[in-house]
Amino acid sequence: MITADELLARADRLAAAGEREGAAWATYRAASLLSDSTQAATALDRALTLIDGIACDRLRGSIAALAAELALDAADVEAGVQASREAERCFQRAGDARGFLAVWTARAMRALRTGDAEAGITMAQWMLPWLDEVAEPAPRIWLRLYAAEHLLARDYVEFAVAWALDVLDLAGPGTDERLVAAELLVRALATLDRRDDGIRAALTELERTSGADALRGRLYQTVGLFLGESDPALARACRELAAALDAPAPPPPPPRAVISALLG
Repeated sequence: MITADELLARADRLAAAGEREGAAWATYRAASLLSDSTQAATALDRALTLIDGIACDRLRGSIAALAAELALDAADVEAGVQASREAERCFQRAGDARGFLAVWTARAMRALRTGDAEAGITMAQWMLPWLDEVAEPAPRIWLRLYAAEHLLARDYVEFAVAWALDVLDLAGPGTDERLVAAELLVRALATLDRRDDGIRAALTELERTSGADALRGRLYQTVGLFLGESDPALARACRELAAALDAPAPPPPPPRAVISALLG
């Protein structure tokens, strides 16, 4: 996989050859890989400088969308909202459905992360049919997982189950996403008096040996909890395995990571 430093070096070569738009794309892609937000913002400023006087709405939209996420991560809400609106306008002018959906996916995930769950769920329900037509699995998976947790908390259990099952169809075997979906599914199906169905689905996932230990441990813990006294030996084994795998669970990916594939 190409690194941010390699992309910046490529951008320098392209700029020296007069290929300003190509240099700006390379600089933008480097910014999307940089974990340091200050360095990423600097790279985005440089990308904008390179395309001064050039239209390229798709690139401008991608730059603005990433700038919005950087600003919101830094709690600069005004700048983040302005950049998000600019990204939406650019993608509309460019006729770029993927970019347009990236903007709205980020907005939905932000709403779900910051407590405006009703708005986030509404946006997710509106967007997912379109997103399923044009997007890679990652944004489709994580938008469902973010929203399904809030649906379950609001007793929209059937919807939460449906989106968790979608994730099991979309995610590759043994992935973290499947472990997260299976754990949610156990809790959701238990509220529908289908505990055994959820436990079977979870144990199927746990038969695989991949995925983050912390997520496997959390799934064992949930299975053990819902087994209770119905199968004491299996419940005890699950609790012991959960304790052996005890570790901080990895946080879900932020919107910036989820939408990156949609932005080019």
